[in-house]
Amino acid sequence: MRSLLLFSVGVFCGVVLGVCGVWVGCVVFFVVAETAAG
Repeated sequence: MRSLLLFSVGVFCGVVLGVCGVWVGCVVFFVVAETAAG
């Protein structure tokens, strides 16, 4: 039961980090595009 809980927490953290990574990537891309456009 404990291993299942740890697995669930690991998956949840992975999903959160994945979503945050995508969001940060979009923000960085937008900033770079704005800077390049002047």
